[in-house]
Amino acid sequence: MKVYATVKQLGKRKNHIGEKEIELAGSPETLRQLIMEVVTASVKEFNHSLDKHAIFMYLTEEELENRAALGKVGFKEKHNTTKEDEQKAAERALLAFEDGLYKVLINKQEIESLDAKLTVQEDDRLVFIKLTMLSGRMW
Repeated sequence: MKVYATVKQLGKRKNHIGEKEIELAGSPETLRQLIMEVVTASVKEFNHSLDKHAIFMYLTEEELENRAALGKVGFKEKHNTTKEDEQKAAERALLAFEDGLYKVLINKQEIESLDAKLTVQEDDRLVFIKLTMLSGRMW
C-alpha cells in the first residue's frame, strides 16, 4: 500500500521534508501499527542508503532546483555510518508519540490514541507534526 507522508514543525513555514511516498507492507489497523510500519520503512531506506558509495558526488540541475526549493542544498553525505535497529527505532517513535513530541494527522484528521482503529487506504496523506519544547527562563 502506498501512502504519502510529510513532516512539519510548528513555527516553520516550510515542510521539514516534502511529501514523500512510503510503501507500507500491509494495511495497519491502529496508529501503533502505522507508526511501526512507517519507521520500519524509513529505517530500511536509511540503512540501504549507507551501503551506497558514490565515487564522485554531483547534483543534476533538477536536484539542485528541488533542494533549493526546500531550502537546503547539499550532497546528503552521511557522516554517521552506523546502521539503525528497526525495532529500537520503532520503540523510540512510539515513546515520543506517548510523550507528546509529535502529532499524527491522516487526511487532515488528528489521531490521538495509539490504539485507535484506523482505515488507511491507498494514497492517503499522513502528516507528522513535530512539537518543540520552549526554552528560556521563567520570570
